[in-house]
Amino acid sequence: MNTSHYTDGLRELADWLDAHPEWTPVSGQLVCMYVLPETAPEAMARAARDMGSAEKSYNDSTGLFGLEKSFGPHRLHILTEREAVCTRVVTGSHVETKSVPVTFTMETVEVEDVEWICEPILRAAVG
Repeated sequence: MNTSHYTDGLRELADWLDAHPEWTPVSGQLVCMYVLPETAPEAMARAARDMGSAEKSYNDSTGLFGLEKSFGPHRLHILTEREAVCTRVVTGSHVETKSVPVTFTMETVEVEDVEWICEPILRAAVG
């Protein structure tokens, strides 16, 4: 999609909403963009710089890392695979007892304590 076509459409929508305030949505829009892992280090560093300031987010269940910035009621969320831009560091381990589905038994397992270091991306946002 042509970027100017996209942004022209947003401007048209904004003009229409200004002319018809009775149709203004009650909440903002979330715009999500996904960056492919192979281009993520450079693209996410550029996004952090271009945003100026942004909130970082992590989703442990999906393995995604995101940068979010608000524009009025709207949010821009740029996502990529966390392992593409952050370094996984094992800081230790501990033992946990977990239930095993299906058999309804308990088992003891060793679980790694992990920290994700995303400092290079955050450094790009401030310098």
